[in-house]
Amino acid sequence: MSSTLSNKQHANANSKFREDYRDIKYGVNQDMDRRLELEKSLPAWLKFYLEPAFPWPWSSAHELFISQLQVAIEQGVSQCVAMPRGEGKTTISKGSMLWAILSGKCRYGLLVGAAKTNSTNMLKDVKSWLADPTLMIHKDYKEICEPIAFLKGIPLRAKYQTCYGEASKIEWTTERIVLPATKRIDENGEFHDNPASQAILDCDGITGNIRGHTYGVEGGSIIRPDLAIVDDPQTKESAQSATQTKNRLQTINADIVGSAGPGKKMTVIVPCTVIHKDDLADQLLDRKKFPDFRGIRTSMILSWPKNRKLWEVEYQKARVQGIEDEDNGAKANKFYVEHRTDMDLGAKVGWDSRKLDTEESAIQHAMNLYLKLGEISFSSEYQNDPKEDRLVEFSLRTDDVMDSITGRERGVIPEEFKVVTSFIDVNLYGLTWCVAAFDPNMTCNIIDYGIFPKNKRLVEENASESQAKTAIYEGLGVLTRELEEKTYLRDGEPAKIDALLIDRGYQPETVHDFITRAKMSMNRFPSKGYGSMHFNPSGKNILRVAEGSYMVEARMGQFIGHNADYWREVSQRAFLAVSGSPGSASLWGTQRIVHLEFAQQRCAEKLIDKFQGKMGPIYKWAQKGKNDYGDCLNGCYVAAAWLGITTMTNKTPVIKRRRIRRRAKV
Repeated sequence: MSSTLSNKQHANANSKFREDYRDIKYGVNQDMDRRLELEKSLPAWLKFYLEPAFPWPWSSAHELFISQLQVAIEQGVSQCVAMPRGEGKTTISKGSMLWAILSGKCRYGLLVGAAKTNSTNMLKDVKSWLADPTLMIHKDYKEICEPIAFLKGIPLRAKYQTCYGEASKIEWTTERIVLPATKRIDENGEFHDNPASQAILDCDGITGNIRGHTYGVEGGSIIRPDLAIVDDPQTKESAQSATQTKNRLQTINADIVGSAGPGKKMTVIVPCTVIHKDDLADQLLDRKKFPDFRGIRTSMILSWPKNRKLWEVEYQKARVQGIEDEDNGAKANKFYVEHRTDMDLGAKVGWDSRKLDTEESAIQHAMNLYLKLGEISFSSEYQNDPKEDRLVEFSLRTDDVMDSITGRERGVIPEEFKVVTSFIDVNLYGLTWCVAAFDPNMTCNIIDYGIFPKNKRLVEENASESQAKTAIYEGLGVLTRELEEKTYLRDGEPAKIDALLIDRGYQPETVHDFITRAKMSMNRFPSKGYGSMHFNPSGKNILRVAEGSYMVEARMGQFIGHNADYWREVSQRAFLAVSGSPGSASLWGTQRIVHLEFAQQRCAEKLIDKFQGKMGPIYKWAQKGKNDYGDCLNGCYVAAAWLGITTMTNKTPVIKRRRIRRRAKV
């Protein structure tokens, strides 16, 4: 009996020990007067409580940014600011979020990144501040920081944690934290309300489910975000895309700005860097377009040195020589020190403290970056004043195509156009074909095109699959014989087609069978076009690669796969160049109206978006109407590439003066 009682007593003792261990009895804050005073000034609060994150003096741009952040958060308005890379705008924004939450100015914070991983990394940094006992924040916010420190980074402990006998209700995960439901204790042991009790900090990517962020609290009420930090919301890829830029702007202006719900103020802070003209950052900073975001744009170099040639020629020579000698900047520094008065003349930078230990001044640091990166990259990354537009969309009109007539007779090839190619597009209603000649600059002369049969369908309506295959096979036989028998003239001498590609997309078995069995003297290959998202010129079955295309070994035999989006752009842009100039495209004849149908089909696809992907440019086209002649012309370009004609040999095309590159309207 006594043994049993002893066991119970032992169990009770263990239980009480576990409860005592889980129950956090945090102490009195070191200096509440200091805390309340510092909460009035965001710059001072950041410097004192998060001092290791901000070791250098603030620049004038920092002071402006932080003061505007405080106004935005306290008044419930929004702010967009562009600062040079590496000047701490993200760290300042995270610190501002923590200040807002701990001081009770924000109840529910939302960290948003260009991708979910970016936002979770931001949340991880905030968690590290709250969990680090060496920071001054732990001295004056004990009711928040001590329960967090006792978790020791283990989220499971949050489930059982209590503070002075009451459940802390803390959450501590990779995607969300909920601060403990605690009260502040004073020197007399009395408890006072804590404005940060049960405050929430959430995270998401800008392409995620932004609308879904809410949190239920006791009593059944639902709280929503009232402050969002949208940090660098664009990638290099999205910055080049008009569509992605538009979508992300809509997400910010509709989904994020509207997160607080009806009748509630929502503060949205967007720290950013301008990558391209008219990208998301460039637009959001424009106070005429988005006045609610009160855009601020800062630069690393406020005024350039008057003697830039001294930097770009003589100093650069010393800098490069030092790099080759691995002298850790010695030659560059020596030259700079000797000529500093002349080199610094007229120069002014935004942050005098920003330099490396191996550099003499912030001006030298800025110019080193400029010389290292070049004007284009430096202008966007550090000046927020990009010199290049995003990849430009354009629009080709039927008039542009019809205006390209040369006056030559049909089938006549200019002397310098040594390569002749053809392509057949296979459809149930007919075989559309095109013949084009190319010079070494990939200047294109379209010398012939048509459809077979001329006045009837190739495959009758309601024909069986077998009947369709037979009709296509026989039609290919007739058409290819006609193409072989045609006599084109180059400088008065007969010229034949050098290479023929046949579309295998619709009837691959029939096309492969025909090419294998047909008796033709010209080179011929099956071909298939792929969208840029699915074009991948790599893999064990790839036999050979050419510009925008590859030859692959497949089950039915070899065929040429090509990037249809790429060649569509090449062939369309060619009509925007002056007829006959390198890289241009032109048609035979003197009557432009003859080519109306060809022109309409060539213009049936409008490029509405283009941006850089991992494997190359990604295109988005809008199609209206038939595009068979366009596909045929693309195929002629592909065949020319396989015969050694490439755009890489082009001189700069002479663009027609009257044309203005613009975004397509569809």
